[in-house]
Amino acid sequence: MSLKIAVEGSNPPTIALAGRLDTHTAPELDKTLDGVLAKTGITRLVFEVSQLEYLSSAGIRCFIRARKAIDRQSATSGAEGAGYREGDTDGRHLQQRCRVGRLSG
Repeated sequence: MSLKIAVEGSNPPTIALAGRLDTHTAPELDKTLDGVLAKTGITRLVFEVSQLEYLSSAGIRCFIRARKAIDRQSATSGAEGAGYREGDTDGRHLQQRCRVGRLSG
């Protein structure tokens, strides 16, 4: 199964994901995130994951990468961000800042 990605340009941008987010499809999400995050002034990003059937560690890495990029942008622009902490490699800070809904399946 493949990954379907839909980007809504709302504020904050919403990325809806359906299918499988795994080692094979994560690069597709990374490419989409690069385009979304290239826009300046993004301090929040919403992932709609209710239609994800599978999420691997490669997919989780995409979420963490996006969070860190947003926090860096916020720090650079002086905007209040989620407080990216250098060296937070275990994801505890990410867990504290993000609510993760239940995946169907």
